[in-house]
Amino acid sequence: MEIHLAGHLNWYDADQRSSFEITIAERCSLLDLLGKLGVPAGEVAIALLNDKQVDVKSAWLENGDRLALYPPAAGG
Repeated sequence: MEIHLAGHLNWYDADQRSSFEITIAERCSLLDLLGKLGVPAGEVAIALLNDKQVDVKSAWLENGDRLALYPPAAGG
């Protein structure tokens, strides 16, 4: 599965990668994946799964999916 960590979310990756690929053994929830990646769910404002916005708390993932995670944005 392809993963993109936008903004500061790449800080949670040990290598501070913004994009990378992983293989998951079986279907898993987005919340479980975030826990394995060390990304706090509260830091994710928008999650796109295969280019469609999904709810962080109820989305399920499979190998071959494309996941993009975005933090909250502020402007001024």
